[in-house]
Amino acid sequence: MKSDIDPITFEVIKSALDMLADEMALVIMRTAYSHILRDAMDYSTAVCDSKGRFVAQGLTNPIHLGSFPDAMKRVVREYGKTAKPGDIFIFNDPYGSGGMHLPDIFFIKPVFVDKKLVAYAGSMGHMTDIGGIAPGSMALYATEIHQEGLRIPLMKIVDEGNRNETLFKLIEKNVRTPIEVIGDIDALIGACNGCEAGLIQLVKKHGINNFQRYIDALHEHSEALMRSEISKMKDGVFEFEDYLDGLGDEPKPVKFKVKITIKGEEVVIDWAGTSPQLEAAINGPLPTTNSMAYLAIRCMAKAAIPNCEGFIHPITVIAPLGSLVNPTEPAACASRGIIAYRMLDTMFGALAKVAPERIPAACEGGPTSNQISCNHKGRRYVTGGGILGCWGGRFHHDGLDGVSNPGANMSNQPIELLEASVPLAVTRYGLVENSGGPGKSRGGYALIREFKILLNPLFRILNN
Repeated sequence: MKSDIDPITFEVIKSALDMLADEMALVIMRTAYSHILRDAMDYSTAVCDSKGRFVAQGLTNPIHLGSFPDAMKRVVREYGKTAKPGDIFIFNDPYGSGGMHLPDIFFIKPVFVDKKLVAYAGSMGHMTDIGGIAPGSMALYATEIHQEGLRIPLMKIVDEGNRNETLFKLIEKNVRTPIEVIGDIDALIGACNGCEAGLIQLVKKHGINNFQRYIDALHEHSEALMRSEISKMKDGVFEFEDYLDGLGDEPKPVKFKVKITIKGEEVVIDWAGTSPQLEAAINGPLPTTNSMAYLAIRCMAKAAIPNCEGFIHPITVIAPLGSLVNPTEPAACASRGIIAYRMLDTMFGALAKVAPERIPAACEGGPTSNQISCNHKGRRYVTGGGILGCWGGRFHHDGLDGVSNPGANMSNQPIELLEASVPLAVTRYGLVENSGGPGKSRGGYALIREFKILLNPLFRILNN
């Protein structure tokens, strides 16, 4: 750390930024309409500096968090010089806007002090529905993104404090659950507004130029810590392969192949040899692939590395264009979570050869997303959210029971809240005894939920 950086002030600013990111997450949890945001916590928050680099992230969903660099590059490139106080940007399109899949909508608010752009507040959340051919907008059988719902390019949803009512009406008419979706959008925007107030106060307290100095120092510190952690790992090339079941009438296994090269202070994660993109919704746009790579390497680190963009600089991701992990338009990608969690397990398989004492065995494959749709008293209902199970066995300990794996960090929805908001009953909910497998360190127990649908469903249950 540079000599002109006061360590106490450094820590105060860092902690304030972390607090603002977590405060955004709490605002969303307390004001969201849908159970997928309010209860399952399928959303993320971030604070970014004036250059669009994230400097703090809420303790939320890792599959989202690594996508902010890709998204912010586009925001800064298109609006960095023309943004005005009171603007809020919206987008979800994976092709050209930095989105991940259509249900995840980003909201980015530039923050100004004395008419100077000093930071951005960012939130993103998974909507219960965004249109398309299936309730919940995650039809595994979709063959192109045009079947998956409303694509929103990078644009303003609030212009100098004035809501774009045309866009709000367009979204409302294209989703099955307009009350929940519009309510969640307001919650995500409200979180950005609250963060803006805190950022203005923080910057004014320390001064614009001084604040920027400490932000640069934070990035440098984060990068130095990550490089130090990588330098302690064993150099070499570590490979692993994993598979998903194939699709269609004559399924062929879907291949994941990773080669992780550790050399000095840097890591290269190469997905060459992974299956080509598929005519199904499990393709993972590049922001998803990057997110899981950053997460895997962070899981290897022992140090408490600040969650800011500096730590990703020593990590290079190579994902062949047109592959499952970097598809080209118009590949469907709504169920990209399926491959996201398999990517994480594949990387864990390779990294276990580096530090087996720190890497858990393969997990349960990620959350099961159940979508049940019905009409009741003139209103459309769509369930959302995941059923989150367990971790694999660890080096010195059993796997964790009933806890989301590292890639999701979400919450299981309380039965009472689910039953109160959707016309169904949960008849069974608990751990499956003796399901973790025998061994010195058993895996976590499987989780089971049984539903009784109180009305005739309009659509089948969709498990991702």
